[in-house]
Amino acid sequence: MAQIKETKKRKTPMPAKKPSNRKTPAKLKLASSSRYSLKRMLPFLLIFAVVGTVMLWRSFAMNSNQPPQRFVNQPERGLIWAGLRANPNSALCGGHLLEVIGRDGNATGCTHGPDPAPESVDVRRSIQPLSTGEDGLTVASAATVPCDGDGVTGKRVEVIYARASDRPDRYAELLPSLQQWAANMNSAVVESAQATGGNRNIRFVTNPDCTVAVRNVTISTTGDDSIGNTAGEIYDLGYRRTDRKYLMMTDATMYCGIAYFNDDDRAGSNNASNSGPMYARVDSGCWGLSNSVELHELFHTLGAVQYSAPHTSGGGHCTDDYDRLCYNDGYGVVMTYPCASTTFERLLDCNHDDYFHTSPPSGNYLTNHWNTANSAFLIQGTGTVPPPSGDTTAPTVQISAPADGSSIGTRATITASSNDNVGVSKMEIYIDGALKASSTGGSISTNWNSRKASKGSHTITVKAYDDAGNVGQSSVGVIK
Repeated sequence: MAQIKETKKRKTPMPAKKPSNRKTPAKLKLASSSRYSLKRMLPFLLIFAVVGTVMLWRSFAMNSNQPPQRFVNQPERGLIWAGLRANPNSALCGGHLLEVIGRDGNATGCTHGPDPAPESVDVRRSIQPLSTGEDGLTVASAATVPCDGDGVTGKRVEVIYARASDRPDRYAELLPSLQQWAANMNSAVVESAQATGGNRNIRFVTNPDCTVAVRNVTISTTGDDSIGNTAGEIYDLGYRRTDRKYLMMTDATMYCGIAYFNDDDRAGSNNASNSGPMYARVDSGCWGLSNSVELHELFHTLGAVQYSAPHTSGGGHCTDDYDRLCYNDGYGVVMTYPCASTTFERLLDCNHDDYFHTSPPSGNYLTNHWNTANSAFLIQGTGTVPPPSGDTTAPTVQISAPADGSSIGTRATITASSNDNVGVSKMEIYIDGALKASSTGGSISTNWNSRKASKGSHTITVKAYDDAGNVGQSSVGVIK
């Protein structure tokens, strides 16, 4: 009989118990509470993120050690790019400089762009006139500078106080300060020259007493909207001499400083930077600083710093600090500090091998490239005081139109002439105290659009100047 084999039953494993998705009442309450709290906090977290990002960006923008970005407006630093144009095909500016756009939309010159304000300086805050004790200076009387010749003839720097017609006229209260700040510029040039064994002074347009002559010029309400507008209106008012660099101290709070600049490193006297007219603008938030913005912008018009210079930044400045023309003006620029003391910041050309040396040695870059110390706008010496000429006779002025007491309509032609025992150097027309037109020589004429003038009486004054500084004037009254 066959034996029956007992087979042991194999136990089938029980399937693993699936975790339940069902939450206990306590867990359910906690999860619901967490989701609710997260929803409530989310808007606040987003706000904190946005505010943190904005504060970080503002901290970055306000740090003057950060290079300016082209066409990124930073009003507190004076970096406003309106009226400037990048044109890689520019025949005038070579593609790497920006074109300064005039009121007609055409390029009137070249610039590297606006210079940022120093750290802690907000250009939207206007500098006030100097007073006794401020910045260690005492302004008791107008500061003087070395004279040269008659104070007018030849290549010179002419200082202009420019304001838009919708801003108050502060010329009278600012004049001693403007003259002091010009004298401070010259002191820095003198010290820089002495460091190279030479003598240099800025050849300013000066008054007979060797104070800096400062012209009081009123421009239109849009005349301070860009450097192109300002320079264009100044030009139209007669400030367009080829033997002038015009330093426009503009009573506005838009820029720190900005200037026209020529890319020309030729060593000869025919260098483009050795003639004019050229324009530099410094706004009131950066006037009179211990490290002169006025000097920085003026030396741009004199040709500093060329793109071929040994320590060029590639943007019109230098990289070997400290000096008045060196700073980090673009990303990728590496600064060095061979003149390590910050006291050099107010002076020109650390190591004197990029743009200023009164007697460069053999092998120095400046021996065969443009050297601003050779600029015809500087006095190569200590200056002279003009000998007494005995000319104390002021020019006489004759206004031929309109007649005194006459009535005018919406337009009037103003015509005048002048005579002097030696010669008339300049004439100006003022309407109710505001400069309307200017010209060189002994005659002047302009068309006055009196459409917007108020009804009633108006005063037309014409002034004439001679080379000895004598001023004659005549006035007529008209009725609209």
